[in-house]
Amino acid sequence: MILPNFLIIGAQRSGTTALYHFLKRHPQIFMPGIKEPKFFLFDDRMPDFNDTHDREAAVARYKTMFSRSVTNFADYAALFQQVKNEKAVGEASPHYLYSPEAPLRISKLIPEVKLIAVLRDPVDRAYSNYFLDIAEFGGEMLISDFVLAINEENIDTEDIWSGSRHYARKGFYYTQLMRYLKIFSRERVKVYLYEELKDDPVAVVKDIFKFLDVDDTFVPDNIFNKYTEAINNSESSPRCLIKSILKYFPPNRLTRSFDSKDNKPVRQPIPPEVRKYLVQIYRKDILGLQDLIQRDLSKWLAV
Repeated sequence: MILPNFLIIGAQRSGTTALYHFLKRHPQIFMPGIKEPKFFLFDDRMPDFNDTHDREAAVARYKTMFSRSVTNFADYAALFQQVKNEKAVGEASPHYLYSPEAPLRISKLIPEVKLIAVLRDPVDRAYSNYFLDIAEFGGEMLISDFVLAINEENIDTEDIWSGSRHYARKGFYYTQLMRYLKIFSRERVKVYLYEELKDDPVAVVKDIFKFLDVDDTFVPDNIFNKYTEAINNSESSPRCLIKSILKYFPPNRLTRSFDSKDNKPVRQPIPPEVRKYLVQIYRKDILGLQDLIQRDLSKWLAV
């Protein structure tokens, strides 16, 4: 039986879809057609909503997730039956980073696995997640005001199935990474920043190829060129091209909608007072993360 030897564990709304497609094109890498199996969220069982403060809302919120997820081992193993001679076998489920249970579940089934995380400014990540939910679940199903949504979150709970939204809670990367580093050795965990992937995807992907011990001279030029064009020439790019890049690289402080007149993304900046509030919430975690991964994260602390 073949199971993954690497996982893209997160973070959600941090370019993991782009990374999935980049890696999938490598001839020595196998990734299943389902981008987010989410198997290690479930552990062969469906979540129990009986203890959530709003069971009805929780069920509605995750109904779509269940329909796209792999919730039992037999189906999960079947995802990798088509592996031939690929050296690296993986999958991408960005919710794994956020799940308190996923690290232990992963270690029990595939203890030698390699883990890849891409992290984004947690404030921008939360805002992007908010608009994703509006686009996917409909405005009538969400708290219309982002500030109200944040204020109604209980950021101290670890119940990922609770009825409240998880916009702010998903951004405590230091806490989340430490859950993995208590189980997996440091050399098995690779961490990148969203800005690195967006600004120089070739360098990031080539480094991942080395990490996975596959040919690092391979470059899927046609994909990289399309994304680079969309990023660097967004004003003149066709509407479909902009939509394509926004699908893979969630825009910084942009909605997913387009102005019908000029086909440009509608910019809705995060209110300064909201950014300041969230930065204060994240400050301790960001400083811990900065030391942990040895990267300058001062931009994340700017208000």
